[in-house]
Amino acid sequence: MTSPAFIDVHTHVLRPDVKDQPPMTVEELLRRMGELGIERAVVLPIASPEGGFFYFTTEDVLRLSARFPDKLVPFCNIDPRCSGNSPSTDFRWVLSEYKEAGCKGLGEVTANLLFDDPRVLNLCKQCGEVGFPVLFHMASQVGGVYGLADEPGLPRLERALSLLPQPAGRR
Repeated sequence: MTSPAFIDVHTHVLRPDVKDQPPMTVEELLRRMGELGIERAVVLPIASPEGGFFYFTTEDVLRLSARFPDKLVPFCNIDPRCSGNSPSTDFRWVLSEYKEAGCKGLGEVTANLLFDDPRVLNLCKQCGEVGFPVLFHMASQVGGVYGLADEPGLPRLERALSLLPQPAGRR
């Protein structure tokens, strides 16, 4: 019987010179994966100002993942406030472009907005249309933190899920 494959679905690669953060280069990520018996890792871009002073773009993730295609799974990331900060922004073209480039999903959404904000719902709906799962960070408030905000009991998440189309077979 073979051992189960472990996949880490939440990793980031960071610039090695960022103050007050331990370096997480791709080499360090691969070393830690080997130590822990992790076969593959989803690499998440940092695409919103709440994520820190420095971005790590989808293009950066795609470049790294191309170097280690058997180990790294690229996700794309788009801030729901991009391109006009509008709840009607068309993200389909860029999501489709990223999918064609090899991205397997979108995340980690760290914009500090309410979970049921129309801009968030717009982005999530379009991710569903192109077949992308969405990974998000949760927060307990708007302001001073990063992540989509909700209240105890997650009523905003429940509302968002009720407003978004469900994947086939999940009705």
